[in-house]
Amino acid sequence: MNINNVKECAGTGLVADIQGTAPPSGTPLTIAYRADTDALYMEEANHHLEYRSQNPGAAHMCGHDGHMACLLAGIDVISRSLDRIPSDKGIRILFQPAEEIGSGAKKMIEEGCLEGVDEVYGMHNIPTLPLGALYCPNNAIMASMDVFEITVHGKGGHGAYPYRNTDVVLAGSSIVTALHAIIPLEINCHDAAVLTVCTFDSGTTANVMPDTALLKGSIRAFDPEVRALLNRRMIEVAELTAKRHRCEAKIIIHDRAPPLINHHRNATLVREAAEKMLGADMIHNMQPSSASEDFGCFLLQKPGAFFFMGTEVSEILHSSSYNFNDALIPYAAKVWVGLTEELLKVELDKSLLS
Repeated sequence: MNINNVKECAGTGLVADIQGTAPPSGTPLTIAYRADTDALYMEEANHHLEYRSQNPGAAHMCGHDGHMACLLAGIDVISRSLDRIPSDKGIRILFQPAEEIGSGAKKMIEEGCLEGVDEVYGMHNIPTLPLGALYCPNNAIMASMDVFEITVHGKGGHGAYPYRNTDVVLAGSSIVTALHAIIPLEINCHDAAVLTVCTFDSGTTANVMPDTALLKGSIRAFDPEVRALLNRRMIEVAELTAKRHRCEAKIIIHDRAPPLINHHRNATLVREAAEKMLGADMIHNMQPSSASEDFGCFLLQKPGAFFFMGTEVSEILHSSSYNFNDALIPYAAKVWVGLTEELLKVELDKSLLS
């Protein structure tokens, strides 16, 4: 591959450029293609596979290794046609770490990965679509994610004398109930959102009322205004509910990822490229995913789009038995090549595609 200007970014990430060598067109353009690279903190159950994870507690159960392979397959074809690409046009490859914890995209942006970039695109596999099928809407494709921690403080004591104490377990339980009422009562039924309390830790034994309770969970929304409303009301509801039980609630909200909202023009170009390369029957519709992706951080900085491509496997993402379907690679490579032709207005040598 004719790749240059390779540099590290965000610790374990990479940024690399490829530039055309044909006469300049007079209209400079740099597009960025991103693949996430990180694994998950979990064990893999695919003991029968030769290529299973060799690192205890870390495994590619979301297919990011497949995303890298898909992009590299496309870049390999593109890099062999640089004599057809004007010298004032180029592609920046972003290999991004830490997507799963929501910090990688922000760190790469801080370190300048988008400097000089005009548009940015990304892809994720999805098991529920047919092999090679593509989904790329003109609007929201994935939800935001905010992780919250609510610590309820009270006065513990002997379990035989609850009237002498303040019950943080009851206060925490009431907070859970009150939080789950926010979406049906305060969010328009046409605005999808999710609020989930996933952990509740309090106490150590059966006859002692604890001093604290800790609740953790996440908030997801497809609209920035809905996201802001949920964050604000969650804090208000938690604080007031705790106070009703003579306790105090301290809330911390960690901003992990904004809603992933495609730009209309760019999503249209992705679909047109996919239809040209794969056929109209491979363009599919589905509901936006309530899962989250920090690629939305890139789209707050530059126009672009994110798309799903189907792997048609039975295991869901983040399952311990998930196995990326390598058969997707040639389909995805064709989309990356076709998208490059659409964006750069060139005709590449597609005979290299399998």
